[in-house]
Parts: sequence; structure tokens; C-alpha cells
Amino acid sequence: MKRLSILNSHLRLSSSDSCAITRVEAKQTSSTLPHDAGGGQNQRVVSIGACVLDVNAKALDGHKLIQGGSVPGYVTQAMGGVARNVADGVARLAHEVPLLVSAVGDDAAGRAITSHWAQLADDDTQAIRRCTEDNTPTATVSAVFSADGELVACVADADAAAAAVTPAWIERFAPSLRIAGAVICDCNITPLALQAIATTAPRGRLWLEPTSMAKCRRATAILPHVTVVSPNEDELHALAASLGGSAHDGSGGGGGGGGDMQETARRLAGGARTLLRAGVSYVVVTIGADGVLLYASSYSSTTSAPPLRCYHVPAVPVSRVVGVSGAGDALAAGALAVLSQRSAPWTPDDVLDGLALGVVVASEVVSREGTHVPAERGAAGDKLRERWYSAARDVRTRCDTLSLPL
Repeated sequence: MKRLSILNSHLRLSSSDSCAITRVEAKQTSSTLPHDAGGGQNQRVVSIGACVLDVNAKALDGHKLIQGGSVPGYVTQAMGGVARNVADGVARLAHEVPLLVSAVGDDAAGRAITSHWAQLADDDTQAIRRCTEDNTPTATVSAVFSADGELVACVADADAAAAAVTPAWIERFAPSLRIAGAVICDCNITPLALQAIATTAPRGRLWLEPTSMAKCRRATAILPHVTVVSPNEDELHALAASLGGSAHDGSGGGGGGGGDMQETARRLAGGARTLLRAGVSYVVVTIGADGVLLYASSYSSTTSAPPLRCYHVPAVPVSRVVGVSGAGDALAAGALAVLSQRSAPWTPDDVLDGLALGVVVASEVVSREGTHVPAERGAAGDKLRERWYSAARDVRTRCDTLSLPL
């Protein structure tokens, strides 16, 4: 399969002095993937959480949104939801379509989402629960964007469908979870469902997507099981506060807009320390146009604070931002396409390799209409993936290691 050959050649991201990486000496064959997961694992991603119908409204260029009034623009409908978006992105990047574990209503939106996934996944919709017994509606999210693509407001009607992703439903697919190359879950689902995932997923392969400030608190109890958590700054603050900590260390400064990266890293270190002490292996903080900060440490149950390691993965500049919705999902999809091929426990170099591809794919999403990883078929798709992996190697050479105080 040609895509396998492309992955073999382009997942071997090069290194820099500041962010060393062990090169993958993989044979260039269609049956060998770089950094084979090993240990009885396969390389399939399992994505668990929301399937959503996104209804997006955006003002036309030159028109400012007015509270209480209307402006010219356009309204689109698209398949969404964190788990569905990540699975969609991984399917376009990796060698195997993920298993999507979710739930939809027995309505037009649910049928559309299921049909769309069936086309992408060769009719494998077994893990998408269709709620036919209680008139559960498919999750729907309505978002309003300014003309420059910034999210202004969002209303979500997702709890009913998310509640249908029960521990019992997850247990049906436990065999697939236990041998997955990576498992990602979003916080749209209930705390009990998150707990079922945390106790079933293979150790060292669980990625948690916080979803929102309000919903991320649902995951507090499972943080000791989480390998990677990927909050934005607001979600980092909410998660740290739920554990009795603070996202900021009081040193001031700003981030997410071209400020001093060392200062931004120090400012957010308090929240990262809190999550690492709770048992998370890696904290990936998205900081908008500045890219991503990766925090890691070897915390134990002691009260002492060993040095906090922090790495900066720069964003890929784009000439024009069309919309930021979906960028975080694209980042996770790119990272998981790489991490699902790596042996556990994932090293900082593994995570940096994944994030390098993630920021490349995210840049594609924010510079186009829509919220999904771009889809191309045949030779055009192969060429697009080659360009992404080449760009990821370049990003990897520009990663920096940042010094933080104890």
C-alpha cells in the first residue's frame, strides 16, 4: 500500500541539537512501520467521545458582529465532535482507520454522521451506538465566528447523546482498547465512562482531550492513568484548580501572541506541575499562534519538585487564518498518527515527533474553510501527506528546550 511507504519514509523526523531524537532505522517495506508498537499491541487508534453535528455561522469579511443584531454571513453544517474529528484526522494520516466509539440519536443528524463515517471506515460503524429507544437527539453544537475566524460564541446540546456512551458500551470494545496503539477520549462523556476507559486502555497510551473549561473537571479522577493531556490555557487553569493548584506561577507575562516564550513557559508552569504531580506523564498546552508547549517530569509521590522539563513546538505560519475551530483536534490527530506507531512508554522525543506533525496539520485546518484535516484521494492525497511529513521534519528541527526554575 503506497500510503505505508510514505509513512515509513516521512515519520522518520530529523533531529536538532536542542531537541534530540533517535532516528528510526525502519526498513522501507509495506509491512514494516517505524517504531513498531511491540508488546502485542497493534497500531490502531481508538477514539472515544462525541459525534456532533456542527452548525457554524461566520460573518462576511468587513462585517463586525453586533450583539442583538444580525450581519451578512454564511451558515454551514458539518460532522464534528472531538472524538469524531480526531478519528477522521487520523484516518487521513495513518495506515489504519481508527475505531470510533460514540453514540448518536435515531434522527437525520445521527444517520448523516454514521453514513459519513461508514464511507471513511469501510462500513465499520459497529462502535457508534444508535439510540433508538428514548428519543435521544444527536449532539449538536452551534458556533458563531467573527469575519477573521475567531470563535465568538458557542452553544452545545450534547449531554444526552454523550451520556449514551456508557461504561457498558465501552466494555463491548474492551479487547480493542487493550491492544490499541493509542486511545484518545474527550470530556464530553461522563466521569464513569472516563473511568472505564482509564482502567481499560493500555498503560502509557492514553491521551485526554479536555474539551472545555466546564467539562474537563470530569476527568480529575483519571489523571493518574493519563499519558498525555492537551489543554489550552483556560482548560489548564480549570484542571489545576480542580486539583487545588494554580495554572500560573505568578511571574506575569503573556502568551499566545508572539510574546517571550520563556516567560510564557514559566507563567504556565504552575498548572503543568499540578497535573504532572497528579500522575499525568505529559502536559501539552496549546498557545494559539505561538504553537505548543510540552511539559514533562519524573514526579513521584514525594513532595519534592524535581526540575520541570519544557519544550516549545513552534506553530507553522499561515498567510491567512480562516477559522481556528478544529485546530486542537487536528493537532491531536497528527500526534496520534505518530504515537500509535511507537512503543510504550512514550518518550519526550516520541511526543515531540507527534506534535511536530500535529502543528503542521493544524496549520492546514486553520487556513481553510471547514474544521477537518483536508481530504485528498489517490496521488493527490499521497503528495499532500508527503508535504506534511516533510514540513513536520522541519518543525522538529526548530523545537526548543526551555529552562525553568525548580
